[in-house]
Amino acid sequence: MPKIDTIHMRIEPELKAGADAVLSRLGLSTAEAITVFLNQVLLTGGLPFEVKLPAQDAMSGEHRRYILEKLKEAEDYAARPDAKWYNWAEFRENIREKHGL
Repeated sequence: MPKIDTIHMRIEPELKAGADAVLSRLGLSTAEAITVFLNQVLLTGGLPFEVKLPAQDAMSGEHRRYILEKLKEAEDYAARPDAKWYNWAEFRENIREKHGL
């Protein structure tokens, strides 16, 4: 099929230069990559990749609750008068003694 339609678009020069460099390493021109993209749109019936807004906070609610719970436990422990603190050498030795390492 002869190529007779033209697409004109304005894009940021840095974006085009970066994309051209990647596409060149793949052995494609920008025009060939756009043709591949448009063919994939036809084949998939939509965009050939997922489009979504980035999550404002990637941490799930369950994970967030777990982290907050552990932080609260650490704060509560630190407030106890009998809380024991270690420097790194003491901590390593304590772990070795407890676990026979």
